Amino acid sequence: MLSAFRKFLFPVLMLMLSASAWAEFQVPQLTQRVTDLTQTLSAAQVDQLEQKLIEFEQQQDSGAQIAVLMVPTLDGTAIEQAALAVFDKWQLGQKGQDNGILILVAKDDRQMRIEVGYGFEGVIPDLQASRIINRQMVPAFKNDDYFTGISDAMESIMALVLNEPTGLTNSAKSNAQNIDELVEKNIVVFFFISLFASQLISRALPWSFVKKSKGRQSLVAGAINGLATGGFVGYHGFPGDVIIKAIFAGFVVSTILSGVMSANRGGGSGGSFRGGGRSSGGFGGGRGGFSGGGGRSGGGGASGRW
Repeated sequence: MLSAFRKFLFPVLMLMLSASAWAEFQVPQLTQRVTDLTQTLSAAQVDQLEQKLIEFEQQQDSGAQIAVLMVPTLDGTAIEQAALAVFDKWQLGQKGQDNGILILVAKDDRQMRIEVGYGFEGVIPDLQASRIINRQMVPAFKNDDYFTGISDAMESIMALVLNEPTGLTNSAKSNAQNIDELVEKNIVVFFFISLFASQLISRALPWSFVKKSKGRQSLVAGAINGLATGGFVGYHGFPGDVIIKAIFAGFVVSTILSGVMSANRGGGSGGSFRGGGRSSGGFGGGRGGFSGGGGRSGGGGASGRW
């Protein structure tokens, strides 16, 4: 159900909410993999990037595609909405697989975005896209080396895609990476601080049906702390599937710990906070002319400035 919402309903809502903004940003026609409307890249550089993308397409048979669009300005449109508009018109990625990726650069606005298709959210989570932007694109762009920034970003994206030959390999690798990242973000420290706070909150709740039962207090504490954990994970840019897992794990562990602590001291528990969300994408194309394959995007990826 959540997947269906993200894949179908969310893009429709985004289209409705941002239609007026998209009217200001004119999406160009898709004719090739690399489109530079700023004339920043030389013809040789465009050809080199184009050739890399062609070779990438030949190395895998899923129809995954990467496109680059460089424009002078977005005319006041938020870059997230502009990227969705490009996806909507270009239909990046294969229909039903949503395996397209867009690198959008607004040179005069000093903004960039990597828009990731829904089918690639496990391969390139939002945090990974943000890392590519901040570690490869931003430093190069600050030195006016747009070619290197775009080329390095492309290579990182292609490496992530090509190193994931199966869905199982992808999931296992992504989970390991996500766990490492969460540990780096001190999620364990946050979890126990939130658990302590949730217990204080649950004991202060005015609801008598909760106060009369230690079991209910533990459940309430677990639920709220699970949401707090999901909010923490979402705040740090992890994809929706990781957020859902964090909420569930936080709920289960918090409920058990709250029950143990409640039994030892006769106390209760409670907590705080929210979750996050994600995207959908797609694409297809050939070697001569370039055309989309019927895919869409719903907002996955990351944005940055330099």
